[in-house]
Amino acid sequence: MLHYNNVGASSEPWSTNWTTDDTLLYNLAVGAGPHDLHLVTENSHGVELMALPSFAAVLGGSLRPVKHLVGEFPSPAIVFAGQRVELFAALPAEGQIDVTTTVVSMTDRSTGVVLETVAAARDHASGAPLFNSHSSYFLRGLGTLPTSNAKRQSETDRSWVTRLTTSTREDQALLYRLCGDRNPLHSDPTFANRAGFDRPILHGLCTWATVARTVISRVLDTDVGAVSEIDGQFRSPVYPGESIDIDTAQVDACELVYRARVGDRVVVDGGRVRTTREVKL
Repeated sequence: MLHYNNVGASSEPWSTNWTTDDTLLYNLAVGAGPHDLHLVTENSHGVELMALPSFAAVLGGSLRPVKHLVGEFPSPAIVFAGQRVELFAALPAEGQIDVTTTVVSMTDRSTGVVLETVAAARDHASGAPLFNSHSSYFLRGLGTLPTSNAKRQSETDRSWVTRLTTSTREDQALLYRLCGDRNPLHSDPTFANRAGFDRPILHGLCTWATVARTVISRVLDTDVGAVSEIDGQFRSPVYPGESIDIDTAQVDACELVYRARVGDRVVVDGGRVRTTREVKL
């Protein structure tokens, strides 16, 4: 049973910290490599280690802080639907934050419920806002309210101007799970088969971050701290080892949109990157 009356309720504040080791692991897990010394080394001469803005989605935590507010549902019912991160300052390579997670909405669809949460993070030492991490989940087969006819955001029909390509590794899901998501759907072939997949799939957040890293590197190079907002909607799973094509277009001097495809299959849609300085594809 879902607790619709708890929409707007928040968790107790909770804290988390991370080190440069965590940042290095995450950056490697979303595809950074030897050409990205600012993402994969902390002791290269003249190079400062940077945290990718998408790392805020991991630091902001999962549904766990508000699970008791949302209600009861079977674990296989939940699917990640989308992610948006607002950054008020560059994410440091190590630090500590205090976080409050809020249930933003629970909206019925014809086949389930869309649940939205936001994790608001403040720097532990100064109390200054650092980021808001907005997460969307789809709870399959649940819901008791009248069905909503709301249309999902889509970039399918846009005229794209630039295509980028990135590759995923066969072992990428095994590496990304060390960042905290140990769901066997991404590692156990038997579990994946029972869920209807030929083999383990890549984490949705890993796919999104891999795509986002590629776009950010194209327009900002090593200045990843200039990202002020990034988001994307998950449409279809990616299997580790698949190559991803990324269609991009410029909205204005500081904003880009993107979608990601494996062949003709859209895997991330409604993507957007907002920056604090002018960029150009």
